[in-house]
Formats: sequence, C-alpha cells, structure tokens
Amino acid sequence: MAATATVEPGDVADQPGHETYFAKPAHFFPHLTDDSKIPTAQFLSACQGIADFVSFLGTTFIPVRKDIQGNVDKVRARFEKDQEGQKYLQDLIDADLSEHNGKFGIATEGLLWLKRGLQFMLELLSEMVTSYNSGTDHSKTEDLSSAVSNAYAKSLKRHHGFMAKQVFKAFILNFGIFF
Repeated sequence: MAATATVEPGDVADQPGHETYFAKPAHFFPHLTDDSKIPTAQFLSACQGIADFVSFLGTTFIPVRKDIQGNVDKVRARFEKDQEGQKYLQDLIDADLSEHNGKFGIATEGLLWLKRGLQFMLELLSEMVTSYNSGTDHSKTEDLSSAVSNAYAKSLKRHHGFMAKQVFKAFILNFGIFF
C-alpha cells in the first residue's frame, strides 16, 4: 500500500504518470512539529534521498555523494543508539554535545557538514534551473561548471581551508563538469 503524503500550502502536486524523484514520501523533508522540532528519522530519510539523487548527476559527482552519504551515516549512527530518546534532531544534538562535554562529537560535526552539503545542493539545483530558464540555448546548459562554481561560492567556499579550495578549483578547471 502506498504511503500518503501530507499536502501543505505551497506544495505542488504531481500529475498522475509524471511523478518526480522527490515526489516519493521517503524523500520529503519533514515539516516542523507544532513545537518547532525536526523529526530525526524523516530528516535522515530525506537526506538519504538527496545522497541517492546526486548519483543521477553522473560519476563526476561521486565525491559530493560520498560526502553527503558519509555525513548522513554519522548522524544515523548516533540516532540508532537511542531512536526514542533522539526522536528529534535537537535531542540528538543535545545528547551528542553532552557526551562530548559541550564540544562537537562525530554526529554534531556530521550534521553541520550535512547542512552545508545540502545548502550546496540547493544552490546547485537553483543555479541549474536559473540557467535553464534564462532563455539561453538549452544545449549550452549541459556544461555545469559555472553552476557548480557559483553554488560552491555561495555555500561551501567560506568553510573550506586553502587546500580544499585548491582541490575544488582544480576539479572544476581540469575535469570540467558535464551533465
């Protein structure tokens, strides 16, 4: 039996026969609870969906997928220690910080980098849509170098040190990104 999704104001319903990857309920990011909490299990399921989606972008994006997946795995490992006690992300964060005397543990650091990776993916997809909708020749939208560079500048660049920035720059310049 198929799961039913809650339709919220602003949600766009898929047309029968035209479902998208993100129309699957397992890929929905959870809405906040009435007391502004984020359900951990649903959040991790949606993040897993993003990691899996990155695979559709081709082998060039394997490092991005592995990074997101690695961070999902770090948070999930913490969650699986006490699913009921860490039902919400804030509970998971509080438990991890408490266990590490107020410092980031593996799960909290993983969650921070997961958030940054999700921001990168949001910026990348936004750049791709903007480029596609800009009226330019659609055959020219196959080169994603500009979209990736812009997304990186808007999301991850300020968090990376000199070496990571150079690796990313070489990645773009030497290999190019083609969809």
